[in-house]
Amino acid sequence: MTRGESRRSTGLGVPPAQQRRGRLFALVCMVAAIFPVVLGAALLGAAIESGAGFGAHGGLGKLSSVDAGSLLGSALGSLWLVSMALAIALPIGVGVALHLEGPRSRMRSLLALNIANLAAVPSVLFGLVGLELFVRALRLGHGMLAAAFTLALVVLPIVAVAARAALRAVPDELREGGYALGATPWQVTRQVVLPAALPGMLSGAILAIARAFGEAAPLLLVAGFAATSSPSVSGDPRQILPLHVFQVLAEPDGPSRADAAMSVAVLLGTLLVLAGWAMRLRHRHERRRDG
Repeated sequence: MTRGESRRSTGLGVPPAQQRRGRLFALVCMVAAIFPVVLGAALLGAAIESGAGFGAHGGLGKLSSVDAGSLLGSALGSLWLVSMALAIALPIGVGVALHLEGPRSRMRSLLALNIANLAAVPSVLFGLVGLELFVRALRLGHGMLAAAFTLALVVLPIVAVAARAALRAVPDELREGGYALGATPWQVTRQVVLPAALPGMLSGAILAIARAFGEAAPLLLVAGFAATSSPSVSGDPRQILPLHVFQVLAEPDGPSRADAAMSVAVLLGTLLVLAGWAMRLRHRHERRRDG
């Protein structure tokens, strides 16, 4: 082997130092991915263990009852509220993302910056906006509709940012191929871009579901715990899982604490089930897209 061949052979491939850094980075990423799962499982196990005496206090019947103050009724109320909020936030968020991915302009850049900043705003501020805008200005009252609009404001930046990232990940060759076949911009967007970006948008929907399901601060203001009359239109926003936990923890006796522990376990379990279902849908669309 000549001197030039030996030099070329040592220069081929990734240097050992970079390989070690790459392995270390992969290990850190794996730990960062596994740690939230382990932490969530530990919290769920601790909540179930804390609520082990739930049935001993005669509260197991509340779990299977669908009354207004029951655990099952609160879970159904949370599902109804989150469904309404996502029905409002998802179309608007996807529309905002499509608008931001249009031709660049100063107004679009300013709008994108504001939406990114809104994702970091504390949720209690959205509660104040919902209280002044939907409850008082629009006179929707302390009802489920006002709570759904407020919760939609909370998750709208998450949906818009995730949808925009998914649209940016679509290769330009797909758009150019659609235009080359004579399709209009709307046809390319509807039949090419949106199906290709659907898995990423489902990821945004997963984040929005997780954020909406656990929110309590904005709903404390919009639900109006000081109100004596229960809203009759579209449901009572006070009967959802986070506010149910807040209510039962305000009572110092043992059965209430067991009820709160079981409520937290149901909340975490519901989040895991919904996240798993959404991830399964995402992987199915990815396999269908990749053929």
